[in-house]
Amino acid sequence: MILALLASAALGASTPTVAPASTERVPVSAPLNKGERRITLVCRTETPTGSRFAARSCYDKANLDRQEEHSQRNLSEMQMKSPLNQ
Repeated sequence: MILALLASAALGASTPTVAPASTERVPVSAPLNKGERRITLVCRTETPTGSRFAARSCYDKANLDRQEEHSQRNLSEMQMKSPLNQ
């Protein structure tokens, strides 16, 4: 049993690892080219419904703000159209 564990550990150590696709880092103070903009990321820890495992999700702040506005607008419209509101 111990020999099998040692053998699997030795074989696992010899497998090649894959490097990340891009490791290039651009400093925040780098000048922007015409038409480019800086993005601000907002990261949240979210637990999907039906799961106990939290996942970290990062979003572009501008897109997140638009999505929240859209959700609020839809909620307001649904409340106005509600048969209980008449």
